[in-house]
Amino acid sequence: MKTLTSTLAWILSPLLLIAQNGLDTDGFDDLATAANASALIAGSNQIAMTMWVYPTNPAAGWPNFDGFGGFRNETNADFYLLQLNSNQVEARFRNSSGTNFTFTFDTLQLNAWNHFVLMYNGTNLIGYHNGEFQKQISASGMITSTTEGFHIGWVPFQTNPFLTTGKFDEVSLWKRSLSASEIECIYYSGINQPDPDLMLYYKMDQGVAGGNNAGITQLADSAGNIDANLTGFALAGGNSNFVAGVPQYIDIQAAACGGDSVLFDGQYYSVAGVYRNIYSAANGCDSIRQLTLATGNNSNIQVFDTICSGSSYTFPDGSTQSNITASTSQTSNLLTAIGCDSIIVTDLHVFVLPSTNVLDTVCNGDSYTFPDGSTQNNISTPLSQTSTLSSALGCDSVVITDLSVITLDTSVTFTPPSTLTSNMANANYQWILCHVLNIPAQGAIFQSFIPSNPGSYAVQVSSGGCVDTSGCHAVVDVNALQTTEDYDLEVFPNPSKGSIFLKMENFRSVPLIRVYDMKGREITFSRNINDLGTGMLEIPSLPEGSYILVLNFDGEIVTRKVQIR
Repeated sequence: MKTLTSTLAWILSPLLLIAQNGLDTDGFDDLATAANASALIAGSNQIAMTMWVYPTNPAAGWPNFDGFGGFRNETNADFYLLQLNSNQVEARFRNSSGTNFTFTFDTLQLNAWNHFVLMYNGTNLIGYHNGEFQKQISASGMITSTTEGFHIGWVPFQTNPFLTTGKFDEVSLWKRSLSASEIECIYYSGINQPDPDLMLYYKMDQGVAGGNNAGITQLADSAGNIDANLTGFALAGGNSNFVAGVPQYIDIQAAACGGDSVLFDGQYYSVAGVYRNIYSAANGCDSIRQLTLATGNNSNIQVFDTICSGSSYTFPDGSTQSNITASTSQTSNLLTAIGCDSIIVTDLHVFVLPSTNVLDTVCNGDSYTFPDGSTQNNISTPLSQTSTLSSALGCDSVVITDLSVITLDTSVTFTPPSTLTSNMANANYQWILCHVLNIPAQGAIFQSFIPSNPGSYAVQVSSGGCVDTSGCHAVVDVNALQTTEDYDLEVFPNPSKGSIFLKMENFRSVPLIRVYDMKGREITFSRNINDLGTGMLEIPSLPEGSYILVLNFDGEIVTRKVQIR
């Protein structure tokens, strides 16, 4: 399809301008001067000066005014522009008789390109700013000096010149006044050459913007009269050097998509590139228009993506959908960077992680680590905990852990004369000899246990993976006890009022001695046994009653019954 540029729906910027080089001045020591240039306008009763200025100094003021340029000797040859402050510019014409004529512009814009025209037509001094008339005052006379320099970026003042911090471009000097239409033409389209009254014209399109331009020492005068000498310039980098200048030409940017073409100046273009044409106006104000054409294809793209249930999703067109719980599809219509259509179909899959219930058990008093990594210690009662986890996709999943506690009954019932019974039913059992290094009793794996020897016994109970052991219980029924007589043991006095003495012969080692009451409870006591075979066992004050002494000689048991009165 062939399309007119004026009706393109996808023109990116209808009117842009192409930047050419300009000249940056640092306000310190950068000077550009065309020597003896006053000779070009000497004796003329008409003078005009035009320039583009990009001022950046917000604090211009006495004694640091910023001189934009022109002639100045403060005696008989002034024709200049000078920045007074952040928004005012002084314009002055001083004739050869020393009479000066001065007015100010109040329209200066900092950090922007400003176009100024200062013009003397023999009867008036006139100022234009950005193509529009600003001010006019009466003036007379002429400049007759032929030795004054034309300055750019500064004007002389005694021993301390006024230097500008900013940029300059398209500076010109004319030996006649300019009409309003010419000024408008220069503002919008630049200066058309040749013109016999154009005395100086510095386009400044030299070197490489921001590059190394150390070999350039003069500004070329396109009018062919006087090149301006450059001094103090670094001519490298982004300051005090040639830089990007003021835009000059109209640029139309357009795009042709999917094989379309663009009509520009009566011709269709479908290949990406830059195309220029010069337009001649009836008033001689030529202009250059440029077509910058980009080409591209319309595209259809399908995207597959996954999100977590309940999440939000932003689609390629910028729209957002919240709390998505079911898979969906959406079509986004976009424009590419050059304005071509792009259709993106997004198929969105919703990933759902159901809640999980876990039933588990723990032994009473143990610790438990939950799925989220947290641990709870010394658990004694059932509990429930919710763990929130993230999957590989980053989606949350919930695990509810219901934890039951297995509590083992380690109590033991003693049935005289010598039966021990675990009170935990339906479990696994192992009876242990407390009085012989806690070793298991052989074959004692039932709920009830009748020991064949006196001593202290416990039961290890296991069920559901949990194991616990009861306290020790004594079996002291002397009628059921089997005791060795290899040891000659005398206990006296018996009965006793509190202290009992033991006399032993033929013992081979010091025995392990325990004292139990008739209910099988072990009694704490203090003892003293010497190495000569005679020992004393002291029993603390006890209630009246009968007690059993159990002496363990490396597994051989000797028992005696004593009475406390």
